[in-house]
Amino acid sequence: MSSTRRPWRWPSVPGSRSKRHSCCSTRRLRQLRAARPRGPSQGVKAALATSRGGFNPMSAAHALALAGFTDEARPLIDEAARRFPVATVVQANGLPTARAAVALHAGKPAQAIELLRAAAPYELGTGVPYLPIYLRGLASLRTGAGGDARAEFQKVLDHPGVDALSVLRPLSKLGLARATALAGDVAASRRAYQDFLALWKDADPDIPVLREARAEYAKLEER
Repeated sequence: MSSTRRPWRWPSVPGSRSKRHSCCSTRRLRQLRAARPRGPSQGVKAALATSRGGFNPMSAAHALALAGFTDEARPLIDEAARRFPVATVVQANGLPTARAAVALHAGKPAQAIELLRAAAPYELGTGVPYLPIYLRGLASLRTGAGGDARAEFQKVLDHPGVDALSVLRPLSKLGLARATALAGDVAASRRAYQDFLALWKDADPDIPVLREARAEYAKLEER
């Protein structure tokens, strides 16, 4: 048997034009929505207009759900469910994650945590790396479970090889700062805020999550 390894290829999904480009573009849109949650959804719509093939509707649903555009995300979630009835990456990972994001924005963090149970075996793999963990951390924060939230955000930070450039890594550092503050560990929270602010020191100053982090850190420093 030859020891030569065959190069990995993007899976062939019917109806997908330029799979590599469209998958990457929707991932960047998802990351942009995480960093600018109040931003418009035109970018996602433009990406879908360019190519609605492959897993693009699923990726777009994540972007919209994360940003709080839940009414626009729901039909895309339904579309992905119909198009990929037996695809594990969609049924066991992508759909529960998108639905959890919708539940979180609807003020139902406990429901979000329950939905994310299905994604647990796949959350450090392909498809939506880190996102189920990150959402579980956010949901735990909303329920007041600082220790659980801390564990989830730390899990993202402990696995840089999954997606070293994901925006969910610095955002998990911010989540860690909030979780440790909720758990009463002010010193650890202060360090995590400082790490996050150092990472984003050159970021656009009007990014909402960055403004929130600076305000929270200022209050922490007053203690």
